[in-house]
Amino acid sequence: MRNPRLDNNLGTIACVMDTLDSIGDITILLDGFASWPHVAVHIMSSLDVSIIIPVYKDGSGISVYPDYKAWQQGQIGFIYAPKKLSARWFNKTYCTKAIKAATLERLELEVKKYNQYLTNEENR
Repeated sequence: MRNPRLDNNLGTIACVMDTLDSIGDITILLDGFASWPHVAVHIMSSLDVSIIIPVYKDGSGISVYPDYKAWQQGQIGFIYAPKKLSARWFNKTYCTKAIKAATLERLELEVKKYNQYLTNEENR
């Protein structure tokens, strides 16, 4: 299976450096941030983000999955998409509630596909 992060993706995965290898598209340096919510606020304000979802790593050390309902231990970063990119992705001129909902669905799918790649599971 080809690494889906090498394909055209709507979301950017931003993670802290992992002990095995960085699994994100970009690396977050946590220096100067008191907590994950502070990092999220910084990303949202700096990049005019439409959707940002926490990404966690499970006990196996290689799986990632989104859980935007709670901030929990095991978080390694975020997947996010800027508003302008979200609108363009869905052939619109600006980011509406419908575009945000579609972006959320797309980002969850991207993380699911990446998790399948990392765990060598093609069908889930």
